[in-house]
Amino acid sequence: MTEPTQEPLKGILGGPGDLEKQGDEPAVSHDVNYESQGFQAAPDTPASAVPWYKRWSYTTTGGTVIHNSTFYEVKRIPYTLSDRVMSGAEEPPVVSSPGTLIIADRVELMSSEDIKRRMQELDMNENCQPLDTPEPTRNLQAIIDSPIFQSLPLVQPDEKIHYAKTPGSLGEVRNLLAVKGLPYVLQIVGRTEDDKLVTIRYGQSVTEWIIDRDMIVPEEWTYQWVVDIVLGLQQLHGKGILHKDLSANNVLFERDHAILCDFEAGEDDMFEVPPECILRDNKYDTRSDVYQLGSLLWSIDNRNMPKYHTTPQPSGIFKDIMAACLAVNPAERPTLKDILAELEQMKETKDLVPDV
Repeated sequence: MTEPTQEPLKGILGGPGDLEKQGDEPAVSHDVNYESQGFQAAPDTPASAVPWYKRWSYTTTGGTVIHNSTFYEVKRIPYTLSDRVMSGAEEPPVVSSPGTLIIADRVELMSSEDIKRRMQELDMNENCQPLDTPEPTRNLQAIIDSPIFQSLPLVQPDEKIHYAKTPGSLGEVRNLLAVKGLPYVLQIVGRTEDDKLVTIRYGQSVTEWIIDRDMIVPEEWTYQWVVDIVLGLQQLHGKGILHKDLSANNVLFERDHAILCDFEAGEDDMFEVPPECILRDNKYDTRSDVYQLGSLLWSIDNRNMPKYHTTPQPSGIFKDIMAACLAVNPAERPTLKDILAELEQMKETKDLVPDV
């Protein structure tokens, strides 16, 4: 695989905004009462207290912080200003406005009204749902009443072999039906009389293995998991389905085999948001799933979860595949066919990839 560049996406990112000179300048004072608008962040305090770069309120795409009386929102793209600011490697730029939005290397000034509106949006997104809306109940009833859900066979679930859950969306039901019979993805069974969705119960999640240090598995099992994950993702894409939340939480394993589950997520459910999905006018596609695959391989190789909003450093026997998958530019990422070809060449996995 060719080595990916660590450059932001060209032709998509804009230039810098209205920045003032950085350095030992005094903080700009703005007449904005952030706390009264619902933003929960500690004010700047003496050096002995928590530094600004450890006070981020994280969002799915980056984070927000108040520093030197200025509101900052960062949408993080690896190897750019946004990445350096979020990690604390670089101070946020001093600006002449009450707030600023940093996307990659682009800086956009925010007015007090912009800040207020953004805080309200984050409150809605960061909480599970607005407290006073009946929308989730209406949506659930619409799913249950739909012809596709009602067409599922009624089953009496057995807890030993079945798992029953509330359906999350019509898309979830459609996707499960589309992949019925495929060996590397979760299988649907039917519905219960009390309108639960029933699937096959399969092992436990890779996250449980990561957390439970007393759970020892042969290293060879993890190699097979990687092969199975790539095959499962290939099966989803073959059906026109994007996973959108490929993480250790959504991989189940039984001994040396693994399957994918929860492949109905929307953008707001992602654990790892690919860079192109943060930028305007860029949609999630198969290459975005490949980016998340790179982060998942890191989790398996390191038996750990990536620190929120950091770029995993490729390591271990899958280092080259990880690095290629985590390329910032989606055009530089390998296809799943490329990845399988690479696995067929590695001595650890060459005998684990089935003949197609």
